[in-house]
Amino acid sequence: MTTMIANFLRENGAFMFSKDGFQTKSGKIYPFETDLRNSIQTWKNAQELAYLILTELKDIIAPDSLILGVPETGSILAFLVNGVRGGDFPINMIRSVPKEYQKETQYTVLPLDPTKHLIVIEDDVVSGTTLIQYLTILKNMGAKNVNVVSVIDREEITDGKSVRERVEDLGYYYKFLVGSEDIHERT
Repeated sequence: MTTMIANFLRENGAFMFSKDGFQTKSGKIYPFETDLRNSIQTWKNAQELAYLILTELKDIIAPDSLILGVPETGSILAFLVNGVRGGDFPINMIRSVPKEYQKETQYTVLPLDPTKHLIVIEDDVVSGTTLIQYLTILKNMGAKNVNVVSVIDREEITDGKSVRERVEDLGYYYKFLVGSEDIHERT
């Protein structure tokens, strides 16, 4: 399935490639840049990606699981996955300060039952800073049963740890659907 997601994203313009590469804030250069919003420009594509992600969640999802998204694209994906899943599920987190050029990301958290099983979707993890800030808020709210799913993980190391290790340090489960090698091997 991971290959299906990587192929879907590639076929629908989520990856931009450059022989010179793209530099992240950490200074690492990747031969690709991503924007998952490019792949969901039509309702048909949005539904297809949501079904592919939902299929990947089958081993961790429960009927009462709340699916949340890390702003902004992760929130869109969570909304789409909840839509194809059926039912009325809340959107719980909103970025209150623009991400670009800020010193610290701030979030507003809407009412949320921290005893529920939570699945957090992130679209593209580079350093994981935003994701860890988001998860720390959930942890401080008392959330214990949290599974984190990143659609793309560039598998970058920050402060000597991978995103997976930093998420697991918070006591949460981490899974990614497409890694850097999944993108490289088919370019």
